Amino acid sequence: MMGLAGAGAVLIAVAVSTTLLPAMMGFAGEWLCPKPGSRAARRERATQQPDHGGRRPFGERWGRAAVRRPMPTLLAVLVGLLAVAVRARDLQLALPDNGSAAVDGTRRKAYDVVSEKFGPSFNGPLLILADTSHTDDPGRVQPLSPRS
Repeated sequence: MMGLAGAGAVLIAVAVSTTLLPAMMGFAGEWLCPKPGSRAARRERATQQPDHGGRRPFGERWGRAAVRRPMPTLLAVLVGLLAVAVRARDLQLALPDNGSAAVDGTRRKAYDVVSEKFGPSFNGPLLILADTSHTDDPGRVQPLSPRS
């Protein structure tokens, strides 16, 4: 459920950023333009002129390089993504138990002995569903019966 909720949150964020944000920017209109005497306006005018007396902004230089040489750019981005994604190989999304404790610790040794003697699923989590909505005393749980 946590994964589905996370995926839903990402879906909503993407939907908002692709629909609501451009709509709000359209309503804002000229308010988003830099003021005539501001630093941002001077910088914008300087980059619009053919000789703006210096280096172009990093984003513009990166964009020009990426368009000029797409394959090296693609390879560099892929290598960067793979370097970041290597750690996801060891990602454990389950709730932590003693199986994730340090190998030389006593909790882990006990976990391994129980798994060896009773089977690998004996140490698994036991999830219990209790329906407390039909009782006046929240400390008392109604017995559940298997569904037929």
